[in-house]
Amino acid sequence: PERRLRGSQRTGVSDPFGPSTHL
Repeated sequence: PERRLRGSQRTGVSDPFGPSTHL
């Protein structure tokens, strides 16, 4: 779960988990 939150905050739309966690 930590990687998902960090990935979304770093890239956001670039990562597959970006929009999922951002929205």
